[in-house]
Amino acid sequence: MYKLEGLKRMCEVKLCDQLEVNNVLQSLAVGDTYRATELKGKALKLIAEKRKEVEKLEDWEEFAEKYPKLTVEIIKMFCK
Repeated sequence: MYKLEGLKRMCEVKLCDQLEVNNVLQSLAVGDTYRATELKGKALKLIAEKRKEVEKLEDWEEFAEKYPKLTVEIIKMFCK
């Protein structure tokens, strides 16, 4: 109705460009919540590549409690 899809896409591209270990969990949650598939996919890829660094993040346990389904998705990815 308001043609916001283009704006959403621009925001997703910007978030993908700024993706790094210290914001990857938040970016994954945003990507999942707003069905931003590219952002979610890139966040999962970065988590896989930087697994040890992500596990050391202060907000890892809080993320796991707040987003159990995403945490399961991450664990399944690690098992592949």
